[in-house]
Amino acid sequence: MDVKTNAAVEGYLNALLLDVRDRCEVENTKQICGSINIPVTELVNAFNEISELEFKTRYGFKKPGPDCPIIICYQAGVRAAHALRIMQRLGYRKVFTYKGMHNC
Repeated sequence: MDVKTNAAVEGYLNALLLDVRDRCEVENTKQICGSINIPVTELVNAFNEISELEFKTRYGFKKPGPDCPIIICYQAGVRAAHALRIMQRLGYRKVFTYKGMHNC
């Protein structure tokens, strides 16, 4: 791994891994390792409409700010692409998609 690649990877070690599948789909196939499940249908509400306290109560962690790196992990890309557009529209600047995550 070269220096640039290493620096880029280190910059995203604390990224939020976001699994945007429906809850019933996650229950049937297991959660993607290391990810937090917030269905794509809840993204606007979760990241734009509810308070930080309600977010933490509902999802179990502090609501990330717009500079927090977020990696949307998926096994098929339609929802991930939609989630990426939603998060960008909400002002999140470091949002990426990554195919190939594995279930725990």
